[in-house]
Amino acid sequence: ALLRQAQVVFAVSRPLWEAKRAANPRTYLTPNGVDYDAFRAAVGGPAPAELAALPRPILGYAGAINEKLDLPLLKRLAQAYPQGSLALVGPQTLRYDRELLDDLRLPNVHFLGHKEAGALPAYVAAFDLCLMPYKCNEWTRHISPLKLYEYLACGKPVLSTDIPAAREFAHLLYLAADGAEFVALAARALAEDGPALAAQRQAEAAEHTWRSRVEAMSVHIQEALRLQA
Repeated sequence: ALLRQAQVVFAVSRPLWEAKRAANPRTYLTPNGVDYDAFRAAVGGPAPAELAALPRPILGYAGAINEKLDLPLLKRLAQAYPQGSLALVGPQTLRYDRELLDDLRLPNVHFLGHKEAGALPAYVAAFDLCLMPYKCNEWTRHISPLKLYEYLACGKPVLSTDIPAAREFAHLLYLAADGAEFVALAARALAEDGPALAAQRQAEAAEHTWRSRVEAMSVHIQEALRLQA
């Protein structure tokens, strides 16, 4: 009912846009974006103290630790890199299956907790490989992960499960269909990384700033106001 009454509707992901536009023809796809300058500026800077002393490679995730995450997949990755570190930056909001979180408390897994927005770029910039280890379900089919753009703005290799939001950037990411491929692609991503690929990722992220999102939204809002007048 709200969608039908609204003058303008913005959907954060393509599956949401496809599902909701039937209720309102003025429904527009507007994914999340990134504070590109903040994340780009963190590259090459000092690593946060929590990460500086960790053995490398640092396999990092930045975001809420909740039911969207495939925790057994993260455990499998941590076990495949006992010489490295799995760094999880974000609040723990898991309500169910908390025993899976307990299973993940391995010697090389580091739960670093919530960080203020201003501190986050330095953490992402210190990762060697950035992770989007999501379950593939109806929830994740409809998301637009902020971290995708933040990871790319730092020029980092990104390893993701095969969710629609990641699939749209398949030319820049490493997409895994299952646990074995996730581990294999982690090794490939680390081996292939270099300045040229980092520049490609940052160039893509520069096209997805919050400013560009607001400008696009403003066009549709102004059009709705014109039609209303």
